[in-house]
Amino acid sequence: MSDGIKILKIAKQGKKYRVETSEGEHLLTEDTLIKFLVRKDASYSEAEFKEILKHDEENRLFERVLRYLAQQSRSENEVREYLSKHGGGEAAEKIILRLKALNYLDDRLFAQNLFNYAVNNFRGPRYLEARLQKSGVAIKITKEVLERYGEELEKELISEILKKNKEKAKEKPARKQKELMFQKLLRAGFSYGAVQSCLRDAEFIDESARLLPEKVRRLEDKFSGLSESKKREKILRRLLGEGYSYEEVMLHLKSE
Repeated sequence: MSDGIKILKIAKQGKKYRVETSEGEHLLTEDTLIKFLVRKDASYSEAEFKEILKHDEENRLFERVLRYLAQQSRSENEVREYLSKHGGGEAAEKIILRLKALNYLDDRLFAQNLFNYAVNNFRGPRYLEARLQKSGVAIKITKEVLERYGEELEKELISEILKKNKEKAKEKPARKQKELMFQKLLRAGFSYGAVQSCLRDAEFIDESARLLPEKVRRLEDKFSGLSESKKREKILRRLLGEGYSYEEVMLHLKSE
């Protein structure tokens, strides 16, 4: 070895080591010290020390990616984008290969985990497909996973959601309950056909009729400052928006 760059002092600093050289100070990881046998009084050529610093930078980036992966499961494309944003450069491919060798990066496993999440959290196939596409998972893997999300499973999950929400909106007319549930299920990523099929046969608890008189009285008070015709128009619009039929609202207004 040449006497180009000499190690003068090594001191532990947190989880890393501060290395003082004849050319300045550097904060290196323990992995780097071990790999290149960095020790006090050792000397390196500029090319050799440049290789040490390059490895250390790659190692720091690798540890940063590990923290990124620890937050949640990621696809290969997501990790590549992360590396690109954080200066991965030519080190990116090495890090990707290293992660794969350690089984920290596997798009098939990522897709499977996302499938399990969707099912366990009552999300439909359109949600799953959108998430896989956004994560950059290959079309072939996406299709394989979506094939597991059959119509039977989709309807089973929708039925569970309907059971859980059966009592929650019973003060609203059944028509309104169905409308709100339709929107909720579509937002959750279920297919239009499956939602239509399940809601067609669904039964809703409807206690809206007994609440209608009190609602009308409250609206009468709220719009008391308006003319009779304007007040009736406001009340009618409000209650129609809540799902009541024109006939039952008008019948009640007439009795009033």
